[in-house]
Amino acid sequence: MGCEACHGPGSDHVSAPTTANIDRVYEFDINDGNGLILADGSSDHVDPNGDRVNNLCGTCHNRGFNAPIEAKSGYIKHHEVWEESLTWDGHAGMSCSTCHDPHKRVIWGGEGIKMDCTTCHTNHEANTNHAASASCTDCHMPYAGKSAVARGESGYKGDIHSHLFKITVNEESMFTEDGTLVRDDETRSASLDLGFACLGCHNDAADDAIPDKTLAEAVASAANMHGTNSTDPNNTVPAEFHLAQNYPNPFNPTTTIDFSLKKESEVRVVVYDLIGKQIATLANSTMGAGNYQLRWNGTTDNGRSVPAGVYFTEMRTPEYHKTIKMVYLK
Repeated sequence: MGCEACHGPGSDHVSAPTTANIDRVYEFDINDGNGLILADGSSDHVDPNGDRVNNLCGTCHNRGFNAPIEAKSGYIKHHEVWEESLTWDGHAGMSCSTCHDPHKRVIWGGEGIKMDCTTCHTNHEANTNHAASASCTDCHMPYAGKSAVARGESGYKGDIHSHLFKITVNEESMFTEDGTLVRDDETRSASLDLGFACLGCHNDAADDAIPDKTLAEAVASAANMHGTNSTDPNNTVPAEFHLAQNYPNPFNPTTTIDFSLKKESEVRVVVYDLIGKQIATLANSTMGAGNYQLRWNGTTDNGRSVPAGVYFTEMRTPEYHKTIKMVYLK
C-alpha cells in the first residue's frame, strides 16, 4: 500500500506540497467503470471529487462492489466489508475512519483502532447481563467470515471478523435457504445470528470453562442482554431527557458530551458550524432509556479536521430539543 492508493496521483504534491494538489479521499473505480452495484441492482458511480471514505476503503475491502453479502459453506465470504457497511442503519455519519486510523494497522499488535464501541454506546458496557470477560466485539463482531479455515468445535468461528454489528435474537440462520447470501429482506434485515454471536464461544471447546448452550438457551439469555435488568446496581432510568454542556470547553483535541433519555426514543445528536452547516453526526438511532456519553475529536463525518472556532451540538428527540455551544482550540 502506497500513499497514492488512497490519495491519488501525487507527483504534483511531492514537488510542491499543498492541500490543493492532493486528494484526501480519492474515490476511484476498479470495477470496469460499472461503479458500485447496490442491493437493489442500481449503480452508484464513483465521484472523482467525492469524499466517501467507505467507498475508498471498499475499493479493496469488497467482493466486486456487488451487494448483497455473499456466503459459502456456512460463513460470510472474505472481502465483504464494504457490502457489510451498507447495513449500518442507525450509524449515520459513521465511516471506516470513524473507528480505524488508516495510517496504522489493526492486526499483529497494531494501534489502528482509534475509537471503540463504548465511545458512543456508553451505557451498554455497564448494562450488560454477561460475564465481564466478554467484549463488545466478541458478540457484535464475531468471526462470521472465512478466508481459509474454520476454527474450534462450534461450527460458528471462521477467521475474519464480521462488520455487521447488529444481532437478531431468534433461532433463525442469518443466511438464505441456499446458503449463498446473508438474508436481508422484509422479515429479517442483514444481521448476525446467535450461532455466531453466542455459540461461537459457548460451544467452541469442551474444556474451555465456557458453558455450552443450545440456540434456544442462547435466545433466552440474549433477549435482555442490554435491558433494564442490569447487573449494575447503580443503573437507574433518568427522570428526563437532557443534553449536558460538553466538557472540557474550550477543548483540544477531544470533548465529551453527556445526554440522557427517560425512555426509549429516536435520538439524533449532530454538530454544526457557525453558519449552520452540519459537519458531524454523533448519534442517529433508536436508543433505550439511560445515560449516554459521546466524544467528538474535532473531525467531520469524512474524517477531516475542522478549524478552530465555535461549534454547536444539537440533540433532538420527538419530545426534546436542545443546542449547546462548544469552542474548539487548535
